[in-house]
Amino acid sequence: MLSNGEKFRVEMARLLLEGGEQIVVDEFTSVVDRQVAQIGSHAVQKFVRRHARRFVAVTCHYDVVEWLQPDWVLDMATLSFQRRRLQRRPAVECEVRRVPYDTWRVFAPFHYLTAALHTSARCFALYANGRLAAFAGLLYRPHPHARNIMGVSRLVTLPDWQGLGLAMALVDALGGAYKATGRRLHTYPAHPALIRSFDRSKAWRLEQPPGARCNATRSKVRGGLEKVGGRPCAVFEYVGAAGDRSEAQRMLGDGAA
Repeated sequence: MLSNGEKFRVEMARLLLEGGEQIVVDEFTSVVDRQVAQIGSHAVQKFVRRHARRFVAVTCHYDVVEWLQPDWVLDMATLSFQRRRLQRRPAVECEVRRVPYDTWRVFAPFHYLTAALHTSARCFALYANGRLAAFAGLLYRPHPHARNIMGVSRLVTLPDWQGLGLAMALVDALGGAYKATGRRLHTYPAHPALIRSFDRSKAWRLEQPPGARCNATRSKVRGGLEKVGGRPCAVFEYVGAAGDRSEAQRMLGDGAA
């Protein structure tokens, strides 16, 4: 049922979780395309270092070295051995654009809760090295005392780009743009990993801890009682730096709207 590339990724995940403290992988990334190989290598090294594992990758592909950031490299082609210090991964060139609503179709299958998105959402995408990578859908949020709050309704990174922090880069850029035009940006994550990401960021302030009901609706149920819908989530507000106003208006795509 799986392609060779999908099978490799499943086997890699199982090795990392079940392979013990020392893992050896032959033909590392040989059956996936090179962009997936590089992003996947970055994700692998993060897991290995976080969990204090030993990982040996055997490969004929030199393009993963900078992303895997190994402590040493034994090159059999030149019979050379090189020790390396941990270095920053290669830079990824990012651009945020306003995109049509139909762009959501590309990302909908990968959202952790639902494939639905309100038709009034303002849609933005982050392009990494010129390729579509992350998506954010924003909605105006009615509030009894404020009329300038936008909320992140959907935030998704395509699987081939996950692990680089692109979703946070996208919402940080949008938060700075809205702040530059006199508005506030809130987000309402329910996924524990997403909550941790926002909580670690100095650009976002926790306004409401996890457990409150977001997007709540009331409906009558049998016996005349009311049932409150929605999902438990946290509430964060962007408190980072404002972006350049003219650039913000260009990014948002509709002037000061």
